[in-house]
Amino acid sequence: MRKMKKCLGAAMAICLVSSSLAACSGGGGTATTAAQAAAPAAPAADGTEASGDAAMQSAASGDPIKIGVSNMVTGPMAAGGLRMKQAITLAFEEINAAGGVLGGRPLEMVLVDDTGTPTGAVNAVNKILGENVSVAIGPHTSPMASATQELYRKAGVPFISAATSPKLLDAQNPYFFRISVSDGAVGPAMVEFAKEKFGAKKSALSMTRTTMEWRRTTPPSLLRTNGIEYYSEGFTSGDKDLTSQLSKIKGWGPDVVFDFSHDAEAALIVRQLDELGMGDLPHVGPNALAQSQTYDLCDAKQLEVLTLPQISMQTRATRL
Repeated sequence: MRKMKKCLGAAMAICLVSSSLAACSGGGGTATTAAQAAAPAAPAADGTEASGDAAMQSAASGDPIKIGVSNMVTGPMAAGGLRMKQAITLAFEEINAAGGVLGGRPLEMVLVDDTGTPTGAVNAVNKILGENVSVAIGPHTSPMASATQELYRKAGVPFISAATSPKLLDAQNPYFFRISVSDGAVGPAMVEFAKEKFGAKKSALSMTRTTMEWRRTTPPSLLRTNGIEYYSEGFTSGDKDLTSQLSKIKGWGPDVVFDFSHDAEAALIVRQLDELGMGDLPHVGPNALAQSQTYDLCDAKQLEVLTLPQISMQTRATRL
């Protein structure tokens, strides 16, 4: 049990580092350079990748401890997946260079592409569990985590995720841990911030359809409590044009936009709001707005109205 806790603690530390670097690294940052210098081996025929680079095991010895990584290598969120892979690789390098864990055992990464979809995540986790891993990192979106929770539970393998839906706790899975703030805390923070900072009285919600069930109920109830009118529009992750939905939002005439998008749509929403003449509206949203690809795909003027409310959290996995 003590060894399992130490393995889980190491994986949590890696996940926290990777999440932080993934959110903050730019295209030419240190994480990219380190990952390129010590890239994992090419995928095997079954889609797995093993971290066999000598640099990742230079100081550690003994039997390696396998850690599974379900990651978005391809698909609509591949840009975020790339940064996550780079950051995890860097964390493995540092831990192994410092002598590994549990008396000098190196960490070995078993990475499988989950394609950023629930079906892909199920396939990825099945492959990861077939590699006899001690603990796993990912998948990282709520629909993917929901689709794979039972697989991890049955295997008795702890997994750490950045998934944020409050509903994930309904499964009461003792093997599920997460490092991101729950949407149950983010929603109130966004509403409170918009009311205090912008004096919001009339709002529009833009959200992915995969999470609309919670966001149709929780944010509206918070808005009503705070005396803010609201209108909502949904979209499918991977949509290339949101003009129709955003035009309806424009017709509603909000004084603030709440954005519940993922990486793939964040920049698109920013650009098309501007194209439709809503570029000056305060835009309050998720961490996807702080991703480097959002900055890369938008001009400076479009970025001026973006706001990401900051929520304090301890640097440990949370069950909020």
